[in-house]
Amino acid sequence: MDRAKHSGAEPLFMWDERLTGFGLAVYASGTKRYIIQFRVKGSRRSRRMVIGSAARLDLEVARKRAKELLGHVDLGRDPLSEQLRVSTFRALTDNYFAREGSKIRTAKRRRVLLERLVFPMIGNMAVEDIKRSDIIRMLDKIEDENGPGQLPAAAADCGAQDRTRWDVTGRA
Repeated sequence: MDRAKHSGAEPLFMWDERLTGFGLAVYASGTKRYIIQFRVKGSRRSRRMVIGSAARLDLEVARKRAKELLGHVDLGRDPLSEQLRVSTFRALTDNYFAREGSKIRTAKRRRVLLERLVFPMIGNMAVEDIKRSDIIRMLDKIEDENGPGQLPAAAADCGAQDRTRWDVTGRA
């Protein structure tokens, strides 16, 4: 697995012969990640979940973790949804800035805007619990408290190139 290379746009999946549903995803960049692929009972949709980086995680440790997660699937649980459920919007954003922040010129300004405008409303909410109505309420509050000009500027500074990305209300 150390010598596995791939040059295509889509990742190459190498499946383990000992544990069904466990494999290695090899990306064109050279990155290799251990993954599981599973189907939750009652669903026809196949899902993939990253276990960890092959550069930092030993094969046997990854296989043991995969066996544990696939066992949860056999019991009717969805480990990917459970992992997302514990992520708050703030945690997701922190993870994003830790990973991508050094590449973004306006990262500091974006972070300040999120801290001031977004986190007070939805920062501590679980990502999967955030509803369209929560976003609408947040956008309306930002506009009410800061004026109509602040919302497009805040959206642009937080990564949206145009208002339509943030305009979940249908008001363009």
